[in-house]
Amino acid sequence: MFKELALTTSIVLALSAQAIAGGVEHIGKRQAQGLSANPPQVYLHKGYGDTLIDFRGIKEYVRQVNLGDNSRIVINSDDPTCLSSVAQRSEKPCQAKILYLKQIEPMVVEGLYTAPWTELKAITDNHTYVFKILYKPGSPKKTIYKIMEDGTDKEGNPSLLDQYFVMRQGYTFGREQGYITDQLREPLGNFLEAVRGGTTVADAAKQHNISENAVKKLELLGQMQELEN
Repeated sequence: MFKELALTTSIVLALSAQAIAGGVEHIGKRQAQGLSANPPQVYLHKGYGDTLIDFRGIKEYVRQVNLGDNSRIVINSDDPTCLSSVAQRSEKPCQAKILYLKQIEPMVVEGLYTAPWTELKAITDNHTYVFKILYKPGSPKKTIYKIMEDGTDKEGNPSLLDQYFVMRQGYTFGREQGYITDQLREPLGNFLEAVRGGTTVADAAKQHNISENAVKKLELLGQMQELEN
């Protein structure tokens, strides 16, 4: 399927994704920074207590939080000296690792439009994490959003969106370098679109007649592009 290509690099999947299980959603660092996908969505349900954004998995301290609309949300954290909805002063820098969000009855101001969502930015020493906060009725399906190191799901395995981004990089790099023949561009492109849409790699490969060997080479080409960069 590909022109002969000798590669000795190992596969390292280093992009973000999210894997949902029960009441917890796992979000990769790159996605939370808006680098590999749209900002993650966090849902707040009125009357159902706190929703948590947990940064313990990436070993970073949240120093500051910016909220686009604070008329409908109360924010607290596991660091009692900062990030509370009540203004406080402290000589120590904020060292929050968990944010607690709660939807409240919105303040009504005549002539002021209240949007159905707002944006939250959590700023650490090295990164800014962006979340789209949406207000939802009914009972929540998820109440904890855990930020994780890139390239792993909750069990430490490469996630589907990780695989898609790496293979997509490999597809682009392979075309540029002439490793992928013209007649295979369309079936490989269709295969990648199926994976992006949520079809497992194995099922998408079967649907579009892509061999397991070709999938591995796409991943290797994606890693090769990262090394070139």
